Parts: sequence; structure tokens; C-alpha cells
Amino acid sequence: MRELLPEPVVTAIQRHYERAISAAQEGYNSSREDEDSVTGALGQAMRRINGRVTVDGVVYRWRTTYRKFRGRGYKAAEKLFGADGIFEIEVFDDDGNTLGRKALLFQAKNNWRGRDERLTRQASQLSGVRGAAIVVNYGSEGYTAVSAEIVAEAEGNRSRLPPEAESPLSDVIARKFVLCSIGRRDLYYDAERKLLVYLSEGQIILARRLPVRHRVRTTVGMRSRPRDR
Repeated sequence: MRELLPEPVVTAIQRHYERAISAAQEGYNSSREDEDSVTGALGQAMRRINGRVTVDGVVYRWRTTYRKFRGRGYKAAEKLFGADGIFEIEVFDDDGNTLGRKALLFQAKNNWRGRDERLTRQASQLSGVRGAAIVVNYGSEGYTAVSAEIVAEAEGNRSRLPPEAESPLSDVIARKFVLCSIGRRDLYYDAERKLLVYLSEGQIILARRLPVRHRVRTTVGMRSRPRDR
């Protein structure tokens, strides 16, 4: 996002992500018995990522929303394309036109240890969205993330992950995702139709059925201050 936003804005958003994820980790013990509840608590913490910075006469505002989707048949649908949720960032210009967007899918695990056959299938499915899918592992020692492709290669066995494959979730989201080393700009999630939409030169080229349970979305808008007369 650095080519779209000035450094002070990027830095402020990164700090907000780091603080929100840290707050979610501190509250882990209150929801640790249920994976979906832990993910919900993370989403609620990230809703606080809001702010405003003025740079060279332009006011930048960002707001984060969290939405938990409900619906019958979710578990059956998840088997078709494993994804617990999605992180999104979208930047708008003065007129409300989209300047750029990014999406990152995630599969959540709670205290993942050893080999998990179900995770193997989920990671294999998600690895088809190259560069835009991670596995998030919740634990009392912190939240971590690793590429879904690497998890698939390790056959869902955490002990087989390459050294340094896992990183703190705060680093993955606040740094790698925001700075564009992971996530894809040609994707966005159509929440109403539950579709993962692929774009090429701004045109829809594919829409894939993807029911998710959680969406965390940050939108950034900008507005030039009127000059003094």
C-alpha cells in the first residue's frame, strides 16, 4: 500500500493492527475453549483500528469493520473450499473510487500441535489461491501465522514446518500484508453473494463460491482540505 498511501498513514495503520492483535492475545484465555469464539474476539479487537492523519493537506481516514456471517450448511460448504475468514484492505480516492485493494484468506486453528488431517485438506484447498492464504494458530503463548502452501507441503504436521516458517500474526498482518509481500490485489470478497471475486484490469474474470465465517475489512479514504482564500 506504500505506493497509494504516505508513510505516516501506513505506519499508523500498522501500529493499530499490532495493538489490536496484542489486545486479542491478552484476552485469549476468556475464549480459548472454542476456536470460532477466539476468531470472533480477534475480529472484535480489530474493529478498533480507526484513525485519521493529515499529510500535505490531505486528510486520510481509516475504519475497520468486523462481520461474522451466519448461515445453515456452513460446515458442508466449508468442505468445498476451506476458509474461516478473510482480511481485506481497500483504498478510495476523493470521489469514492477504488484505488487499490488487497485480500488475505485465513484458516484458524486453536492450539495446533502435531498432524491434523483436516487441516491438510483445508490448506491444500487454500493453497490454490497462491500468496493469499495463511493458517492462523491461536495459543496462550501468542498468535502465529504460516503460509497455507507451506502447511499443505508439511501435510498439516506442525512439527514438519521449516524453521522460521511461522511468524507472529501481528508481523504477518501489520507488516507483510500491509506492505504487500503477501495477499493479492486481484481479489475481493462479495459478502452478499458469498463469492471470492478475481479481477483482471478491473474486470471480473472469475467468481468462486466461498462461504466464510469472519471478515475483517479496513477501508482508507482521503480528502483534500480546501485551500484558504
